[in-house]
Amino acid sequence: MRLQIIDKYTVEVLERLFRGSNCEENQLPIPGVGERCEAWLERVRADAAAGLSYVWLMESDGAAAAAVVGTVRIGAICHRTRSGQLSYWVAPRHRSRGHGAKGARMAAALAFLALGLKRLDTWIAMENIHSRRIAERLGFQPGREAAKANAALHYRLEASDFRSEEDAMLVIREEQLQAFRDEELRRLVRAKVDAVAGQYPAVIDRLTKPTAMEIALAAALRARNGYQFHGEYEIEAVVKLALCVGPYFDLWPQGHRVLTSSQPPQRKFSALNEALSAHDWESAAAFSPIGGSAAPEELAKGAAAG
Repeated sequence: MRLQIIDKYTVEVLERLFRGSNCEENQLPIPGVGERCEAWLERVRADAAAGLSYVWLMESDGAAAAAVVGTVRIGAICHRTRSGQLSYWVAPRHRSRGHGAKGARMAAALAFLALGLKRLDTWIAMENIHSRRIAERLGFQPGREAAKANAALHYRLEASDFRSEEDAMLVIREEQLQAFRDEELRRLVRAKVDAVAGQYPAVIDRLTKPTAMEIALAAALRARNGYQFHGEYEIEAVVKLALCVGPYFDLWPQGHRVLTSSQPPQRKFSALNEALSAHDWESAAAFSPIGGSAAPEELAKGAAAG
């Protein structure tokens, strides 16, 4: 079983998969009633670009050739509460073969390991015993009964309760996990550059948008890989300072000392502000480990090295 990014497949493949399987919109990761595949794909891509929802196709490992058997989604993502919703769907002709359980486990692993979520919710119809068993095997606990016409049951899974079997890390291949983490980091960087452009337009005008993106991505990679920051707040703070103070502000000796200390993240940024206030901001802004001004190609090399 593999999870594949939706863009890999043509509309024709998806139409064959979904044929005769429409249901109420937003109940499952498939097109809603009367919705065309093209419109659904556009919505899926827009939600992914905004970091609100991710949909993957479940691809089975067949003897002759891989087959697309269903879809799985992590949706309603809230980065503030680090929560989301899990839904999964297998085409009728591929059911009762364990695909739903494998796909749901892979999606939950991505949610917790790559997105850094702490909680997943799901709603399952009372009569859908098979799906309820899948959720329970993953560690989902029954919650409140949703007051909906379809009498769906609410289940919740905390990251600490995720039941990982002996092949858990085989379920999420390392290259898939890293690729998803990198794409999520790029999404965060794009959003932060846009936010800085709106708040401090002179900064982006001075740097130009492409250069700002390179500076921001290099800083985000150092934040994640060098300083082990994984929360959006910490990475966004490093990106904002790189854009507004200087591209290598974090490698400025006083700043680097603070960021590599054992203090909690929020305390690090308070101490960093104190260090910047106590010293000449221009020295942090002008600092470069390679000397001179920070050129885009040098920043790109720094990002790759990070």
